Amino acid sequence: MHKPTTVSSKSAMDHLGEYIAGVSKFPEKFALIAANHRSSEQSLGRAAAALRSMGALNRPRHDSELRNHRPNAENSAGA
Repeated sequence: MHKPTTVSSKSAMDHLGEYIAGVSKFPEKFALIAANHRSSEQSLGRAAAALRSMGALNRPRHDSELRNHRPNAENSAGA
């Protein structure tokens, strides 16, 4: 006849121990993810500030009234 195989308690404890060891590393992993998030956020902030600074350097320094007006089509055609 067929004898059913039983899982030894040692084997079950090994799996449970591995699970517990893996779960116990979660706080460290979450802290690393949060640190990477903060680092990325700071890096993006610095990049945005640099782009704003570059944009400010390239902005023409004209009278504010002249900035919002398009050149006349006749003037640009030379007529």
